[in-house]
Amino acid sequence: KFPTNAVIAAMTLVIKNNIFEFGDLYKLQNSGTAIGTSSACMWAENYFAIHENNTLLPRFQPSLLLFYQRFIDAFYIWLKHNNDNQHHQFCKTMDEFGSLRWE
Repeated sequence: KFPTNAVIAAMTLVIKNNIFEFGDLYKLQNSGTAIGTSSACMWAENYFAIHENNTLLPRFQPSLLLFYQRFIDAFYIWLKHNNDNQHHQFCKTMDEFGSLRWE
């Protein structure tokens, strides 16, 4: 059996106690994934998988011939239907998940 509780406890320890160096300053990261740790990619992948499974696929799967997500990159083949706005909504739904915002 996979040790889910142990993995969650370990990830919580990494995320809540990530101290990084910037110049001559040491800072405690208080938001987001602890970038630079060996677990960062796995954490980000699992975090977004929840959004994929609960929101993206149930809502947009009829228009997705193929959807492949790895780390921060996505590859998909979109089937064009009568609703041109649906692809825009798909992109917007992907971008709105999480706390990171691009300017």
